[in-house]
Amino acid sequence: IPLGRVQGIQIVENPIRQLFGYCTVTVESAGGSLSEKDQKIRLFPLIKKNDMKKYIEELFPNVKLDDSWTASPAKARSFYYRIDFIWMIPIIGVVSYFYFPYGLLSLLLVPFMMIVGIWQHRSAAFSVVGNQMSLRYRGISMYTFILEKKRMQKFEIRQSLFQKRRNLASIETTIKSGLLGATAKVEHLELKDAEHIMDWFEAKKR
Repeated sequence: IPLGRVQGIQIVENPIRQLFGYCTVTVESAGGSLSEKDQKIRLFPLIKKNDMKKYIEELFPNVKLDDSWTASPAKARSFYYRIDFIWMIPIIGVVSYFYFPYGLLSLLLVPFMMIVGIWQHRSAAFSVVGNQMSLRYRGISMYTFILEKKRMQKFEIRQSLFQKRRNLASIETTIKSGLLGATAKVEHLELKDAEHIMDWFEAKKR
């Protein structure tokens, strides 16, 4: 694959692999013509994270794996599990009522969702170095998306009413990959950090 077709690099760490210091590295590649399909290529199905950096930087000279991350602020922590409570409370109520007393075990979902939310908050971060942006976020697995500015099809800042009260915002970017593109996003960052990335992105137009 010509380097010019590489749209982004994704590093995936599921909890088990992360525990032992391993990850998976995937490359998003765009076809050179209508007859060539966009591809997602598993470059390293399993590799030690400590060894990955030298191989990535050797294969992709323009990519720099930087450790200077700007994380989601402490005031955003509750946003990562607050919404889950809205749909969990009626479910817990129904299960507890109809399956009493064993249904009360559903209350254990509350601390579980809080722990997952805190875990997601600790993973959420971004890094901007030169013309490269890296985004890090977590569902259960942790994802790190490395992109060059010129490969980004769009960049968006989204802000809910609740985020606005705390000067927070979520960011999202899309690169060319497949029919709908590949999307990466980080939620609940400082608004000023999101605006800083927007200024950085808009500079490519100038």
